[in-house]
Amino acid sequence: MKAEHRAPSRARTSRAPRREGARTTLRVPTDLAATVRAYAEELDTSANDALLRLAERGAEIVERERRVEQLATERRAAMAVAIGPEEEDEPLHPEVVREAILGARADW
Repeated sequence: MKAEHRAPSRARTSRAPRREGARTTLRVPTDLAATVRAYAEELDTSANDALLRLAERGAEIVERERRVEQLATERRAAMAVAIGPEEEDEPLHPEVVREAILGARADW
């Protein structure tokens, strides 16, 4: 084939690791695609691998946020027990707050 008829060659990237799991096809929004391409270039990997890495990081953030919310819920519940219905309008002594929070953590 003559040189003028060949598709322009792209820089070769490192081969992405083979992954197990379900295969899927998805449409990546334009602004996210630009981020994916830039990240892939930084990592010298494929756009698919970069997209998966970003998705994994996003999933880690979501899981961390869920754990924080669960901890906050447990601490609020511990405080409700420590306060009791008759003391709701009175400020709590810091030691009562500390014991309630640490007591909730002991149940983990």
